[in-house]
Amino acid sequence: ACVDPLSSKVHCGSCNVGCATGEHCQKGECLLSVTDIWSGSSSACARVEGGSVHCWGNNNRGAVSWNLPFSDGVLGELPELPGPIVDMDMGITHTCALVDAAAGGSAYCWGDNTEYQTSAPVAEIKTFLQIELPHSVLGISSSNMGSCALLSNGKVWCWGDNSISQTGHTGSDPAEVLHLSDVIHVTSAGAHSCALVNSQSERSVYCWGSNSQGQLGIEPKPFPDWEDFLATKIENFEVSESLEPQQAFVAEGGSACAINDAGQVYCFGDNFYSQLGRGGSSVAAYLPDMVRGLPMSSKALYGGNEHFCALTIAEELYCWGRHQANGSLEEQSESAELIEIDVKMAALHTGTSFAVLKDGSAKSWGSSDSFLLSRSPYPRFEPTACCNTF
Repeated sequence: ACVDPLSSKVHCGSCNVGCATGEHCQKGECLLSVTDIWSGSSSACARVEGGSVHCWGNNNRGAVSWNLPFSDGVLGELPELPGPIVDMDMGITHTCALVDAAAGGSAYCWGDNTEYQTSAPVAEIKTFLQIELPHSVLGISSSNMGSCALLSNGKVWCWGDNSISQTGHTGSDPAEVLHLSDVIHVTSAGAHSCALVNSQSERSVYCWGSNSQGQLGIEPKPFPDWEDFLATKIENFEVSESLEPQQAFVAEGGSACAINDAGQVYCFGDNFYSQLGRGGSSVAAYLPDMVRGLPMSSKALYGGNEHFCALTIAEELYCWGRHQANGSLEEQSESAELIEIDVKMAALHTGTSFAVLKDGSAKSWGSSDSFLLSRSPYPRFEPTACCNTF
């Protein structure tokens, strides 16, 4: 029977007109299916079947791509990098990518360089610039004005803005984070970064950079010394050993969350929009505590600047924090709330959430002050089809 020509892959647009492999049917049209989405402060990129990467959003200083116009919501294909993109992350006005980790990964960055985000001697980079690092790269993560790379020797190198020791060392050029080794995952947030250390003697999280909201797991000092910003161990913060590190632990904005071995989610740091999921707001909490409202064990975490989401073992997405997290008109949700969506993976940032659905389509929801919705009406308080060129 010819049913639902608006979304059926077999009858897309009309009876017996099927979509090809790697496509999905959206509003009666066969479109390329999305496999990954990466989101930054005011821009986003998505990879589609076949491997091409398409970006949109605020292209100030070439943060999305130097070959796209300076215009919000304009969608364009990212120029080809020297190898396949494994992972990406965006700061406010710069982007970094991990290229071809299987063959010995490399880090490439482009966009704004006023704070040495791309480690170059000019203010704006209009090409892919490889970051010179002593070993192959296994992971990449960007903060507001800098980035960090996990190297194959278990060390982390960071570069960019270092006004409050965000690089974890004494300068802005790429260099090794001090007092840190045996790292298996690095995640960078607004003005701090964290790493998961896994050695014979410990499995712990260390964070460095700003501690204004307790991001380093210690009580903020009114007049901290330089050493107070260096890599600091987070006490009583367990990260699951059964999950991939990038699924179990994430830092964004001024907060961090992790899934423990019991499947529970614990968070600490900034709580202005209840992004710690423990009730209350406006009060930062440097001691990790459990997120309320999750009905079962979680298996993946996604972080935004002011909200977080968890994917449960039942394949349900729960979010908490600023109202964009759950599509609510309330200012914030103080505990995790269900998002009615058949999700495969998600990507979050300031005021906006994206989700890749199991059928290969993409949806977004978020605030009117976001540039991430790709020529679609906003604000949105429920997941709505986005990125309509795919």
